[in-house]
Amino acid sequence: MTAIATPTELMTPEELLGMPDLGRYDALIDGELKERCVSVESSHTSFELNGELRTHLKATGLGWGFQSDCGLQIFAESPTKVRFADGGFYRKERGPRPGHGHLRFAPDLVIEVVSPGDDAEAVDLKVEEYLRAGVAMVWVAYPLTRHILVFTANKEAQRLGPDDELTGGDVLPGFSVAVKDVFLPLAE
Repeated sequence: MTAIATPTELMTPEELLGMPDLGRYDALIDGELKERCVSVESSHTSFELNGELRTHLKATGLGWGFQSDCGLQIFAESPTKVRFADGGFYRKERGPRPGHGHLRFAPDLVIEVVSPGDDAEAVDLKVEEYLRAGVAMVWVAYPLTRHILVFTANKEAQRLGPDDELTGGDVLPGFSVAVKDVFLPLAE
């Protein structure tokens, strides 16, 4: 078992692959692991969004999905940086069947789910980095306020509330889910 790198012992992306429970990390930046901050609400929202995505990808055969333990090593300005999104997908024609290692090209979609302890500037930075790296669409879900921001490289962000439909547009043709259905119910 590999120990988490200390400030004097920096980790490489290759060493990160040997770490147990990658899903608990948010990023590897400048050789240091950053732990993920999650809540029940954010975990549930990630589960629901990835479930809807999985169902759509299985029905259409459009591409390969991934979840929070998939490292994204896609940042040209920092080739040793690895981020762990909450989910996403890439079209089959863009890359080979998933194998061992980090994803080294920009996926078509990245999903980020905001937890109560997440810093707004850090979330904004992630979105900017994903878009700069070539990700076509980023969904940022906010469980506590029950809305989703949709970012694309060529449009302004779109804010969707509980009464709206989240669609995949040209990036994920045919995908649609009611925003309210990806969040925990307000009352049972």
